[in-house]
Formats: sequence, C-alpha cells, structure tokens
Amino acid sequence: MALTNTGIKNLKPTGKPKKYSDGQGMYLLVNAAGKYWRIDYAFAGKRKTLALGTYPDVSLESARKRRTAARELLAEGVDPGAAKRQAKNALVARHAATFEVVATEWLKRTSKTRKGNTETKLTTWLINDIYPLLGRLPVAEITAPDVKRVLDRLHARDVGDTLRRVHGLIGRILKFAATSGYCSRAVTVDMKLGDLYPAAKTVSHSAIVEPLQFGALLRSIWGYRGQPAAVAALQLAPLAFVRP
Repeated sequence: MALTNTGIKNLKPTGKPKKYSDGQGMYLLVNAAGKYWRIDYAFAGKRKTLALGTYPDVSLESARKRRTAARELLAEGVDPGAAKRQAKNALVARHAATFEVVATEWLKRTSKTRKGNTETKLTTWLINDIYPLLGRLPVAEITAPDVKRVLDRLHARDVGDTLRRVHGLIGRILKFAATSGYCSRAVTVDMKLGDLYPAAKTVSHSAIVEPLQFGALLRSIWGYRGQPAAVAALQLAPLAFVRP
C-alpha cells in the first residue's frame, strides 16, 4: 500500500527499525534516529540499497521522483548507486578546483614556454591582484562580475597595460580550466575590455621634423665619442628608424 503524507507524519519509532513500503522497491525506514528513504534494487546479480534522503528534508513527492530516476538508470544498465557516488565525487572535485589551485597547475604545465622574468610577472599579478578576489573561488562558479571586480581595481589605479595583461592571464587560466573539465566555459570570452573601460588617451612624443634641426642632430650623433656600442647604436638609429 502506498504511503501518504499524513501517514508518514504520524509514524512513530517502535523500538526496532521498521520499513514502510511505498512500492517499486522504495520504503521509509523508521527508527529512533529518524525517517530515511531507501530503495532496494538488483544490479549485476547483486542486491543493493540506495539512500534517497531523509524525511522531512526529502518529501514523499521528491522521494518518488528520485525512485523514478533510479529506475530509469537501471533500465539503461547503469547502477544508480555508482552514479550517485560518481556525481558526488565530481561535485567535490569541482569545489576543490579553486582558481588558485588551477592557476598553480597551469603555471607548472606552461612554465617551460616562458622566460624567468615573464614567470615572475605572472606570479606577481596572481598573488597581488588576482588571488585576493578569485583565489578561493571554485573556477566552475566564477562569473564575469567576479573577474570585473579584479579589473576594476586595476582601472582605479590607472594601470591600463597591466589591466589588459591581467585580463588575458585570467582568460588563459579559465580556458585551461574549461579544457581540463574543471568548468564548462571561460567567462572572459564575452568580456570585451573596450566595452568595459574607455580607451586610453594616446600621447604623441615630440620629434624633429625641420631639416636644419635634423641635420644638427645627425652631426651631434656623428661627433659623439663614447662607448663603441653606444656610438654604433646612435649611428644606426637614423638609418633604421628604430624605436628606443
């Protein structure tokens, strides 16, 4: 006979654990400690029991939905108990994969592609600018507003180049997290810096454009008597138009 909400509420412990069936293998186990939903099933020739939750946290309706889900897995040849353990382990793993943990793994895997000074810069940005806000968050739960809070701090400091580089660094780490299965997608993909912050004003540097003044500059360069390397560099500059 199927259980009812009223009947479940009125059930009292009898001194010994007692099962109250709801059909299709599901029952309510009542003992002095509480009321527990269970379902007995057979898989690969073995008799097993799956916990479906505790009443009243899991209502009669919810327990029946869980029973249906378990029976559907059995129909597909899947052990619902093993599926539950796998889902739990995956959830634990996702929460353990914080941004700092994933970033550390990314740094180790990609360190050979960078020079030492670049590695130092990345580590400094992570420790000083990124970890304080994102470090403890599971990468699967990081949102675009979370990343923007990091960028807003850099924008307030008026360090536009660092802001751009940090945005790229976070993006590379989140893409690595996505391809490694720690999260489904890198939220930075949809974050366009041009839409979030005004473009930095460019400053034009002065240049000699008057022929006589330029000639005087060339004579000064040619007359310079310093270190050979400096002399060569100065004489090469007007020929190759190199940047400083």
